[in-house]
Amino acid sequence: MKLNKRWWVIWMMLTMIGMAAEAQPYPNSGDQSVCLGANEPYGVINMPGSTYAWSVIPITGGNGTITGTGSSVTILWTSVGTCTLQVVETNAAGCIGPPVTIVVTVHPTPDVIPTPASQTICSNSSTSIALTGSVAGTTFSWTFTVSPAGSVTGASAGSGNAISQPLINTTPNPATVTYTVTPSANGCPGLPVNVTVTVNPTPVALATPAAQTICSNTSTNIALSSTTALTTFTWTVAVSPAGSVTGASAGGGNTISQPLIDITPNPATVTYTVIPSANGCPGLPVTVLITVNPTPVAIATPAAQTICSSNSTSVALSSATALTTYTWTVNVAPAGSITGATAGSGNLISQPLLNVTPNPATATYTVTPSANGCTGLPLLVVITVNPTPNVTATPSLQTLCSAGITGISLTSTTAGTTFGWTAAVSPAGSVTGSFASNGNTIAQTLTNLTPDPAFVTYSITPTANGCAGLPIIVVVTVNPTPNVTATPGSQSICSMGTTSIALSSSTALTLFNWTVAISPAGSISGAFNGNGSTISQTLTNSTPSPATVTYTVTPIANGCPGIPINVTITVNPLPVPTIAGPTPVCVNSSGRIYTTEAGMSNYNWTINGGTITAGAGTNAITVTWNIVGAHFVTVTYTNLNGCNPASSSVFPVTVDPLPVATISGPAPVCVNTTNNIYTTEPGMTNYSWTITGGTITGGNTSSSIHVTWNVVGIQTITVTYTDTNGCNPAVPATYPVLVNPLPSTSPIFHN
Repeated sequence: MKLNKRWWVIWMMLTMIGMAAEAQPYPNSGDQSVCLGANEPYGVINMPGSTYAWSVIPITGGNGTITGTGSSVTILWTSVGTCTLQVVETNAAGCIGPPVTIVVTVHPTPDVIPTPASQTICSNSSTSIALTGSVAGTTFSWTFTVSPAGSVTGASAGSGNAISQPLINTTPNPATVTYTVTPSANGCPGLPVNVTVTVNPTPVALATPAAQTICSNTSTNIALSSTTALTTFTWTVAVSPAGSVTGASAGGGNTISQPLIDITPNPATVTYTVIPSANGCPGLPVTVLITVNPTPVAIATPAAQTICSSNSTSVALSSATALTTYTWTVNVAPAGSITGATAGSGNLISQPLLNVTPNPATATYTVTPSANGCTGLPLLVVITVNPTPNVTATPSLQTLCSAGITGISLTSTTAGTTFGWTAAVSPAGSVTGSFASNGNTIAQTLTNLTPDPAFVTYSITPTANGCAGLPIIVVVTVNPTPNVTATPGSQSICSMGTTSIALSSSTALTLFNWTVAISPAGSISGAFNGNGSTISQTLTNSTPSPATVTYTVTPIANGCPGIPINVTITVNPLPVPTIAGPTPVCVNSSGRIYTTEAGMSNYNWTINGGTITAGAGTNAITVTWNIVGAHFVTVTYTNLNGCNPASSSVFPVTVDPLPVATISGPAPVCVNTTNNIYTTEPGMTNYSWTITGGTITGGNTSSSIHVTWNVVGIQTITVTYTDTNGCNPAVPATYPVLVNPLPSTSPIFHN
């Protein structure tokens, strides 16, 4: 803050005495161009005791009115043309200086004439507005506003002699774009003029619904609307196939309501093409498609059918009308005698029917055809269902261990029923001992050859009175003996590390139990007996040498134990790093080297109060110390066993501060003065002085120097040294000195 204030004082002194040799150019000095009606400030450098006489002298009609006296005035430019602005200075001694002049050109104010002054267009049409003015060389630029905001796209600010822009009204109502046009000539702006363009929307027709499907001999009901007010609608009509529909005709209005009759057996269409119109502008046509559907007739093939209990019906349903669908209901007689008969839909009545009585029964299907939402006359189809035998298996399913024997008893409520079965193994080839046969009992020895559960599925069919009953399924599950795999089979970890042994088996749902043995005894903590699919335990080696934990793992699946395996974990002890390096050091000192044990990997150094400049990933780092105070260096690494220290090693470092040099001596001074004395702190070493604009005449390596100043302007003295702690200042001390010159006068300037 003190240095900034000193520089300000020096600048003010330079301004007051007017250094001619070093003066900067005055703002806007020289000939000027201004606009008619502008009120502009002019001035010269004010000299104490001087007076100033200002005047405007017309050359080609330019003129202005002067306000104010002294070294600064304001001029209101009142006439177009050129003129001379003159000032004459009289100093305190009464001496009159030569006139100082600049030439000023006063330019006229331009105008703009839009043709036409306003315009109305349709959406997606272009504006066409010519721009002219009475001042030669006038250019035009414009901005725009849209009302309502966001209702019109395509309008943009621009410049030129014509506004030609395609505008699109994105709303259903008329909107406006107002262009504000500003003329400009010779750097002078004119008064803006507004040009309003009205953009009418394109009406859009909305048909509700947009399409309709009706049955023959019913009426359309299409409402026509638009978001644009006062829109009207007309339509034309087309029938496909030609002549297939009667009642459709062209017309106009807000609703299409016409009764339509399809005189063919197939669906037909009527297409209405609707054209909207609003404010004299037609909109895009929209089409409304009316589908007129006929009434379908159902045919059943066969018309009636006889089946055995548990067999399926097979009645195909068809119609001369394409795309006809069919639904049916069903009635059983006697009531409750048949199961499986259900209401449904489709082109085929295919249902397995079970007669639960010893006598024939009937199921009567009532079929109703429908096509495109139109319903035809119902059709009756009668199905006669003869009874069939059943079978019961005890038990209905069974689970065995490999090499176990099945024991399944077969019975039926139908007298004289016989039983036959087939056997299917899944996966194929996984079980031996199963085969197809017949009788009242299934007793077979089954062996599972795989590590996974396998299945034998017996499909049992009863037969009585020449009718086969419904087969039943008995599934026998044959479980294997499980195994166990440890991944990895052994592991080496660091003390305080966690094991990660995944236990798996080729037999699904296998469980794993383990016990623990430690060698040497008591050397490792954290290992314990357990169970699960992962051995994840944090092990701590309390000795300086590697030790081991052996896990003995036993698999169990479906109640059967497998063969145990052993998993050995080697637990390595943790390293303890050391650090060597310099302390204390100077702040900002660089090239300081700190080392730890070599031959390791993953070196990780951290420091407090400094910056590592080299060797961050090695056993030796180079440091620059940045902050004064008590700091530290830490390191960690991975040893040859892949282990990291339990914590980083810490090495304390003291960082001493840098001295701050100061300078005292005379300022300001006059040019060419000699024997000016400047001093800094005594008692240091390696003093080094530099100056600009002068000559050191004595004491260059001591705490005090003698200077002769040779050059006018702001000059500097700098010094640096080494203090008693062996530290140097962060930057040399800098002392500004103002070397004063002789004064001079200035030209006119225009701020």
